[in-house]
Amino acid sequence: MIEDNSKFDKWNDLKQTINQKKNKFHIRDMEIYFLSIGHNIGFESYGKDELFLRPIVVLKKLTYSTFIGIPLTSKEKTGNFYLKFSYKKDKYSYASLNQLRVFDTKRIAYKSGKMNYNDFIQLQEKVLSLLEITSHSKKSGGCIPLEKQEQRNNVKILPQSNNKVNSVFIIAEAGVNHNGSIKLAKKLIDVAVEAGADAVKFQTFKTENLVSKNAQKAHYQKENMQDSDDNQFNMLKKLELDIGTHHELIHYCNSKNIMFLSTPFDLDSIELLDNLGLEIFKIPSGEITNLPYLRNIGKLNKKIVLSTGMANMDEIQDALNVLTKAGTPKENITILHANTMYPTPMQDVNLKAMITIGSTFNVAFGYSDHTLGIEVDIAAVAMGASVIEKHFTLDNTMEGPDHKASLEPDELISMVKGIRNIELALGSNIKKPSPSETPNIQIARKSIVANQNIQKGDIFTEDNISVKRPANGISPMRWDDIIGSVASKDYSEDELI
Repeated sequence: MIEDNSKFDKWNDLKQTINQKKNKFHIRDMEIYFLSIGHNIGFESYGKDELFLRPIVVLKKLTYSTFIGIPLTSKEKTGNFYLKFSYKKDKYSYASLNQLRVFDTKRIAYKSGKMNYNDFIQLQEKVLSLLEITSHSKKSGGCIPLEKQEQRNNVKILPQSNNKVNSVFIIAEAGVNHNGSIKLAKKLIDVAVEAGADAVKFQTFKTENLVSKNAQKAHYQKENMQDSDDNQFNMLKKLELDIGTHHELIHYCNSKNIMFLSTPFDLDSIELLDNLGLEIFKIPSGEITNLPYLRNIGKLNKKIVLSTGMANMDEIQDALNVLTKAGTPKENITILHANTMYPTPMQDVNLKAMITIGSTFNVAFGYSDHTLGIEVDIAAVAMGASVIEKHFTLDNTMEGPDHKASLEPDELISMVKGIRNIELALGSNIKKPSPSETPNIQIARKSIVANQNIQKGDIFTEDNISVKRPANGISPMRWDDIIGSVASKDYSEDELI
């Protein structure tokens, strides 16, 4: 037990203990990003039953849903804390951690150590630097070895209008590129249909509910529009779609066999789209910190696609908590990695964060793209994205805030084709000869052949045999078996042995 005689020597002792056990338990260092502290009241027996307060520090790692639980026990009268950290299964501690209902217990480690209250406060401050422990030992108290855990597949939760069950769901984002014209909006739908997208998405808002009358345009909007009016209110007012237009566009999408989607930007628009029967709600990046908005969508219990541009992991967690507490199961939520810059510079894409989002929150994930071109979207699919969202336009020289960062029709067609090709190319996890290459096995591989004329009774040596195509004889993998054996017949040069 570590003596309670310094401010935080115990912290260094703890890390030293971890380092000492690395070889024995194959400990692997990981970075920890999430900390929550809960409390549990329980009874333990030290000669007699006494009441203990047990603050539980829970550290959540980004991948595999693995955790460290550090129960800290204290007698209420003395205020002493005990840090438990061992590899032995402790049913009481397991129960305490499970009662928190904060996580699924996959792996827990403890070690004895006496701590006072000040130490506990310092532990809270320094706990994010604690090493993640992954034990591969079967003696680790029921711990699951890392190599036996399979990484979570990205489950597709959205329907596919093309009826391909495992197909990536492609959202062609028309947004406000209709410029307020229903005629242009229908042309955009036609382009999305021709490209083979699963859905075409617009934007629903009441300008009065969205921005104040003196709100300025974003910098990229000023650059893209090149007009003298920098007022965002005036710009958006021209781009509103009224309820009649919504009905007409939904009817047109139905006639073209493509899904109509629209992003609501205010509470009235959420209600409107719900009344119109939308089954999928897209939450834009700008609303990820809007609690009333999130709560209103969450209580609808619809499928949700959540964009995360400008957000950090804590903000994503908060939004996810609001949606699930409001009534939407996490299984119905897809989170999209995104960057809210139009266009997004390649160095700011940070596509690996998409994987981090999926593994951290154990949700379906995808990518909402604002880069120029289509290569990042195709890369996202290769990395496991189940949803791709991409802005498109009829002509990116048109006047409007988003045209310049949008694909033109031929580019959208190429993107969808590229995604579908990558889906085919990804195949399965099984490595085996494909049907197309199987006929080439005999042609490309080799057999053991006579390197010269060989007579019956001769010994096969490295001088009189060699390896040549085709592969319709003895495999060269049996070379050692053949060397030193006796020829049972005569062989001419290049004849299969």
